[in-house]
Amino acid sequence: MYWENLLEEYIAGKRDFSGIDISCSELKNLNLRNINLSNANLSHTNLTSSDLYGANLSHANLHESDLAGCNLRDTNLIGVNLTGAHLGAVDLTNADLTDANLMGVLLLCADLNGTNLNSTNLSESNLCGSSFFNVNLQNALLKDANLRDVILKGRINLINANVIGAFFEVSASKADLSEANLSNANLRGSNLSYSNLTKTDLSSANLEGVNLTGANLTGANLTGANLIGIDLNRANLTEANLSNTDIEGIGLKNAILHNTIIPDWE
Repeated sequence: MYWENLLEEYIAGKRDFSGIDISCSELKNLNLRNINLSNANLSHTNLTSSDLYGANLSHANLHESDLAGCNLRDTNLIGVNLTGAHLGAVDLTNADLTDANLMGVLLLCADLNGTNLNSTNLSESNLCGSSFFNVNLQNALLKDANLRDVILKGRINLINANVIGAFFEVSASKADLSEANLSNANLRGSNLSYSNLTKTDLSSANLEGVNLTGANLTGANLTGANLIGIDLNRANLTEANLSNTDIEGIGLKNAILHNTIIPDWE
């Protein structure tokens, strides 16, 4: 099917276009709300600024497609292939990207409010400036991703997420990052004040200049982490492990250090 035929049939009331092949098409600035493009081949397609509210794109192939500025609110993107796609300034509010492949995507300044990214592959992706609010990143792969200037708010589920080598420079005050795997992550200069980091793995992470004022680090693993210039004032470090770290000069005023493993204090 040619994309022109799709538009004619959509205008006529048809919504089910599952499994079609319209790769390399021009579908920008269109109203395609509630369309069913599941299992469709849309690789290298230009969808910029189109309205795909409530669409079903599950298991579709959108490899290297341009979706910049799209409305993807409430869309079904389960298992979708978005490798190498451009998703700048998209609205993914309440979208479901479970098991989706977003490796190497440009997801700049995007809105991810209530987005489900469970088991999503975001490795090597660029997420600079995006806003995450109440997002599920459980089992997500963020290896070598760029999260500079990302905003993390509300309940951010990173349980069993893999962020090895990821670059964070985030504003995540009061975020819930409990039990997340942040080993080897670069969090330099981030604001994690009053966040929940209970049992979080921060081993060998770069925490230089990170604000952890009032954070809950109960049972957290900070073995070998870079703590230069870190602020842990009023933080709860009960049973946290700070082995192989240099704590000289770091702020620990009014911090809770019950059963904390600290160099030279053991």
